[in-house]
Amino acid sequence: MVENEELHDGNIYAETERDGLVRMITKVEGMGILDKEARRYFDMSGEEFIHAWESGQFDDDPDGPNVMYVALLIPLAK
Repeated sequence: MVENEELHDGNIYAETERDGLVRMITKVEGMGILDKEARRYFDMSGEEFIHAWESGQFDDDPDGPNVMYVALLIPLAK
């Protein structure tokens, strides 16, 4: 049985099995996570965020905490 460990702020911090092993997520699941967070922080889809990131639209503040948080999710979807 897999548990989503969500804290009161709604973020998913880990998906673990009851035995403590981390479950690998699929690219589809990764895109879902990226999409959720891109919409939450930037009001854009995950695909739109990837395009904006890769085209330099965040170059004015690439180290902003929200930008970095969502950008670090990109490998989950690609």
